[in-house]
Amino acid sequence: MKRFLLAALVLFMVAGTAWAQDKCPMAKVEVSGYLAPNFRMIDKGEDVNSDLGFGLAFNRFTFAGMQEVGPIVKKIGWKVEADLPSTDSIDLIYAYVHAYFTEAISARFGHVKEAFGREWLHPTYNLLTADRLITPLMAHEGLDYAGYSYGLELHLKQEMFSFVAGAYDGQGRESFVGDQDPDLDFALRAAVNPMPELQIAGSLMLKSLPGEPGAFGWFHSPDDGTYLDDAEEYQTNSAMAWELDFDYQKAFSPTTSLWLQGEFGMGDNWELGADDPAEDDTWEDYEWFQFQYFYVKALMMATKGFGVYLGFANWDPNTDSDLGENDGFSKIVPGIVYKWSDYTRTQAEVQLFTEQQGLDAEGDEVDDETYTNFVLQQVLVW
Repeated sequence: MKRFLLAALVLFMVAGTAWAQDKCPMAKVEVSGYLAPNFRMIDKGEDVNSDLGFGLAFNRFTFAGMQEVGPIVKKIGWKVEADLPSTDSIDLIYAYVHAYFTEAISARFGHVKEAFGREWLHPTYNLLTADRLITPLMAHEGLDYAGYSYGLELHLKQEMFSFVAGAYDGQGRESFVGDQDPDLDFALRAAVNPMPELQIAGSLMLKSLPGEPGAFGWFHSPDDGTYLDDAEEYQTNSAMAWELDFDYQKAFSPTTSLWLQGEFGMGDNWELGADDPAEDDTWEDYEWFQFQYFYVKALMMATKGFGVYLGFANWDPNTDSDLGENDGFSKIVPGIVYKWSDYTRTQAEVQLFTEQQGLDAEGDEVDDETYTNFVLQQVLVW
């Protein structure tokens, strides 16, 4: 069945391209993709067998185009992208239309990335490291500040700055609108370019949190489509996160260059529950514990083809001085890369994880757990 769907997708892209070029001679249509077969050793801890084997980090197919349309909306672009990283999954990545009112002002409507965080918005095929450092940690916590979602975005782009404002479905669910909660998420992102080599940016995300009462108090209840129009049975709270980031790229010669990237952010960790609620508080009264994170990456190309890189990331799920001691997570990633061309590279990296284990009954710090993973990855953009 999966093979049939894959064949149908490829045939659809090819047929769509031929149709568009025949019926819309002014349209620019392209079929492209990128994939990353890899070999991994995933450490599961002391006295536990590691996972060892081959797979795909991503396997994307993209159908995109652009067409001149009229005096108000000058151009409309579109993009449909799917990921088939394994034989039993097909993930929708992008499915949107992009209307350009001018070269500077446009709107994007459909299934998109929520506009929060540099690492999350950075394209997959051009990551400095084999994997994203911080985004998986946030996703593991289930916070969903950065993710794919249906929504509407307004884009403003000039030579020196850019701005994105977005409204997204309440929980980023990939389903019919009848299965979503009644509230939306909102994001703002702005970036400035003080010099050609440097971009500085920041994002703000406001997330809706629908709640319903249960046997043990109020709880988060996303996307079940059964909300009652009753303040006693349905309440909404919200959570907020913000981040600041930068990207610096400097070429010292035609063959040597440096690429630096970093991000720092904080926000409400509503997954941990309410922070010291009063006895009579309901869902809309709750305040949340705070998380904090940062990462930095550096890629140094010593020649046109060969480079070395290093990444470091830290995640603290709870910054509370009493309840959040010794509960962080850090990751160090040294690696090497060889770029065979602008469209293909081979990289090998070691991933060093340190996971703090909190406090024991006497209040002393428990020994950290450490893990060492290895990744050998081939990236091809076609």
